[in-house]
Amino acid sequence: MEENKPMNSNIFNDTNVHIDESINALLNDASLNNIEELFDSLDKYLNESIKEFKQKQIKKRKKCEHNCTEYIFGRLLIDRTISKYEDLLKPEEVNEKLIFNIPEDKEKYIADMNTRKINDINNYINNFHIQIALLPQFTTENIACVYITGKTCKNQKINDLNKGIDNKKAKADLYIELNNSSIIGFSIKQNKKATKSNFSVQKMLSKEKNQQLTLLRKKIIDESGISHKDKTKRDEINKLFYKTNELPYWTELKSQINLCKSEIKKQLILYLFPIELPYDIYEFDGEKINKLNETIDVNEVLFEEHLPYYYDKSGKLRETAKLFYQLIIHEKIYRVEVRWKGNIYNASPQFQIHDDNEI
Repeated sequence: MEENKPMNSNIFNDTNVHIDESINALLNDASLNNIEELFDSLDKYLNESIKEFKQKQIKKRKKCEHNCTEYIFGRLLIDRTISKYEDLLKPEEVNEKLIFNIPEDKEKYIADMNTRKINDINNYINNFHIQIALLPQFTTENIACVYITGKTCKNQKINDLNKGIDNKKAKADLYIELNNSSIIGFSIKQNKKATKSNFSVQKMLSKEKNQQLTLLRKKIIDESGISHKDKTKRDEINKLFYKTNELPYWTELKSQINLCKSEIKKQLILYLFPIELPYDIYEFDGEKINKLNETIDVNEVLFEEHLPYYYDKSGKLRETAKLFYQLIIHEKIYRVEVRWKGNIYNASPQFQIHDDNEI
């Protein structure tokens, strides 16, 4: 009998391969000697393919530049008769109150909306009506126009308004201009799980420590022998940083965060609650509307590493390249993750701030 050979790993490299083609490829694989091996291999590789496909879909969603909730919020501001998803699909008259970066943006927002769950959109609409009723200054009659700018604003009037302001503080996705010419910003989140803000961790430290940590991070990767230039190796590189209590990089980073805690708290607060803006700014997280530009006393804020976040619901230690902190501001609790987005080799991890929802 011919010795078993490892299965051809290229069979499922393309996650878009049709399921029938996948099965046929397995049936024709000469290395499989019996039906049990067939089903074991089929189960293994289909699971791997599905996992890879889901990861790619998540990455695609993260890159969405036209988040439909921005469009939905804008439509609701100028048309309070909208009460459900179907109302958003009805042909609308040309409305000069709703202003996009470019006219083509509208169709891109609608395309994103068509990928969402109808129930989620209906809940979003219902919560909007409940919350906006608490803010009488934003009646339809009082609104001159709504600028939907998204992440990359191309509206000259809004860009002039934010000139010289840190982009992380000027974080509104949508702006309301009232009849009295005053402008109010709104940061629009898909839901309460969405990231509130993110900022480079190492840039909050001294230049010397930033450089030291960068060299330390790169040394760990270089000594592993894994090529940081190969995008398919990113998961392997990520796993190098799982042991947060053992790696010199994490030990030094935690030490520096602790030493710079007061300044870090101050910066996080200013990004979360930007008081330097020349206009009021609110946030809608799909459930509640909150005003963001309020003065916070940094001495009343708690910011500490939070060990419970390192464990899942079953009490098992998470396998993840993250540090976890807790930020408490006026009894409001935030989960702060120190993690990377993308290439670990060439980038500092970020402080990513979330509401303290279950993870």
